[in-house]
Amino acid sequence: MTKSYRPVVLCIMDGWGLTENKVGNSPLLAKTPTIDYLVANYPNSTLSASGEAVGLPDGQMGNSEVGHINLGAGRVVFTGLSLINNCIKKGELGQQPAVIQFFDLVKERKCKLHFLSLISEGGVHSNMNHFIEFAKLCKSKNQPYVLHAFTDGRDVSPNAAQTDFLKIVETVEQTGGSMGVISGRYFAMDRDKNWDREEQVFKYLVGTDRTVTYDDPIQYIKKSYTEGTTDEFIKPAISSKSENLAIEDNDVVVFLNFRPDRARQISHMLVGSKDLYDYVPSKQLNNVALFSLMDYEKINLTATLFPPFDIKNTLGEVLHQAGLAQLRIAETEKYPHVTHFFDGGKTVEYPKMKKILIPSPKVATYDLKPEMSAPEVCDALLAELDKVDLVILNFANPDMVGHSGSLDATIKACETVDTQIGRIYKRIQELGGVLVVIADHGNAEVMITEDGKPHTAHTTNLVPFIVCQKDLSLRDDGVLGDIAPTLLYLLGVEQPSEMTGKCLIK
Repeated sequence: MTKSYRPVVLCIMDGWGLTENKVGNSPLLAKTPTIDYLVANYPNSTLSASGEAVGLPDGQMGNSEVGHINLGAGRVVFTGLSLINNCIKKGELGQQPAVIQFFDLVKERKCKLHFLSLISEGGVHSNMNHFIEFAKLCKSKNQPYVLHAFTDGRDVSPNAAQTDFLKIVETVEQTGGSMGVISGRYFAMDRDKNWDREEQVFKYLVGTDRTVTYDDPIQYIKKSYTEGTTDEFIKPAISSKSENLAIEDNDVVVFLNFRPDRARQISHMLVGSKDLYDYVPSKQLNNVALFSLMDYEKINLTATLFPPFDIKNTLGEVLHQAGLAQLRIAETEKYPHVTHFFDGGKTVEYPKMKKILIPSPKVATYDLKPEMSAPEVCDALLAELDKVDLVILNFANPDMVGHSGSLDATIKACETVDTQIGRIYKRIQELGGVLVVIADHGNAEVMITEDGKPHTAHTTNLVPFIVCQKDLSLRDDGVLGDIAPTLLYLLGVEQPSEMTGKCLIK
């Protein structure tokens, strides 16, 4: 083992991708003296952060959950989207024990069956084709159902719903289902404990609010557009065609979002959770059976269609076994990523692992405060830097502000991150450590579509990889799963056999 360094800091610039096209390219348009200096003076390369390189289908854009799972695992990990797609491809969906269980439970209880799903082709939280497959199963069993559909506008274009819902509404009509609630994900998929938002859609789901109704789903969506509201922010409404669409006591609910972080709050409101949230919703339901595609940790699920994957010897576990001190730090929006997802989709505690959560600002959308809480994250990190061996740090700004579609705000977000990295770099130099700068997926580098409209989704672009140590050279074919082996090399810790990623230092 060669020379080791202390501390080593992995700085993840969330959503900071690379492309030579300057149009709408926030990182290029921003003033970034720190990143410019690091690229000019230290070994740097690029990483693949999408598609098969991170265990997703070919051509699928990366995302923060998958990115952090791969980063912490030190290998390519096949997660939700790929597992479900493969199951459907093999014709095995109807044979899954949990699928058999929820159909049987509906018959046994003589209750309603509900599907909750983000309707999107984004593949980040869900894929609308999964709902279509479940709808076909319902038709084959003559099982009526209600679809409560959440519009995206964040991981796909802001007005994609007007097209996507054509296929969804047709599917519902052809398979014996009913449209229930329609709501933008802003209300239905919060993860920052904005319970007032969740309550707005929850009341429609459980039947305590029918103020806004629609006759035709497509026309309701288009009407929202004429009022200046894009998919993410469409106000909750329920179909006027029936009074019997709400989720009631003893009903069966299947949540088709495979990514847990934005599904857990509304799930908690429906069925409760174990030591996760203490919020009491406006109406408490009894004996609702909630099923999910993937595990929503600590939610009171009846069953999960695909059991949690068990990743042995993650980076955090290896550092624990080596007796090293580690720090995980981020603001609210990305805290689960540097903890739960980085540790293989589970929550762990080690004696020498410290976690710091800095609250994200309470604003409606982050373009209103593109600095977010990056300065406070940096302050907290600098106070701990001389006490730890490895830091896993996430700056949320490029991704979270990038999702707003505001180019000017995202430029400011990138400049904010650059400033904070400069502060960290200076302190690491004083301590004799190494700063490693990467991103987990692209987003901020493409803020304008080819036809000049705001672009709010992730990308498949490569992401930066900088190691601030001059006596090293880097490979140029890296993926996110290669970062953990690289960090272990810098720390002088042996790479376990389970980590099939390769060290990117030659």
